[in-house]
Amino acid sequence: MSDIYQKYDEFKNFEILFKGYDDEIHKVSGKVRAIESSNIIVYASKKKNRFTEIPEGASIKVYVYTENGIYTADSKIIFSEDYDEDHVIYTIDYPSHSRHSQRREYFRADMNIPLKVTIVKDVLSGISDTIKVRSRDVCGNGVSFVSEYKITNHEEIFVALEFPEKVIETAAKLVYTMEKENHGKMYYVTALHFTTITPRNIDFIVKKCFLYQLRLKNME
Repeated sequence: MSDIYQKYDEFKNFEILFKGYDDEIHKVSGKVRAIESSNIIVYASKKKNRFTEIPEGASIKVYVYTENGIYTADSKIIFSEDYDEDHVIYTIDYPSHSRHSQRREYFRADMNIPLKVTIVKDVLSGISDTIKVRSRDVCGNGVSFVSEYKITNHEEIFVALEFPEKVIETAAKLVYTMEKENHGKMYYVTALHFTTITPRNIDFIVKKCFLYQLRLKNME
C-alpha cells in the first residue's frame, strides 16, 4: 500500500487532521512536496487553511484523495517551519497502517442536514410537491431521510442539501422507500441516489463526512 505515496504528483488532495493546541480537531489541506526515505514533506498555504500550527510530535491522521478513492493512514509531525509569510512546510513520519477506504463517494455519516426535496408529479404540467426534512445520513452519492411522504419510482426528484457553507442541488433517483409505523402513525424511510452531482460537490460532502466522523471518535 505504501506505493501510493510514490505517486504523490497524482494526488487530488492531501489532508492532515490533527488536534490543535486548543484541543479541537482541525484540518490542513496541502500538497506533497517531496518523499524521503522515512518521511514526507507537505507544503500548505496559510491563506487557504485557518489553522496551520500543528504541535510537533502530534499524532495525525492522513487522508489522500486519488482517482481510485481515498487512502487513510497514521503518521506523526516531526517538525514544521514557515516557508515564507504565506506558506508552511511540515515534515511528517512516513505514514503507517495505510488502507484504501471505499470509493470516496460512498463514505457515509449520520449527519442531520436540512433538505428540500422536490418531487415532480407531472413533467408536462409542472405539477410538483416540495417537502422539507432533515437527512438521516448522507454520503457523496446519496442521502436518506424520514418523512410522511411516499415517493415512487415514476417521479422525477430534485434535492437541495442546505449546508451552512453552501447549498448543493442535484437531481436524484429513488433507491428505496420503507414503510414504518410508530404508535399507529405511518412514515417512510427514503433513500435517494444523486444523479447529477458534480465531483467538486462530492468532495465537499465527503470531507464533511470525514470531519463529522472524526469528531465523534474523539468524543468517545
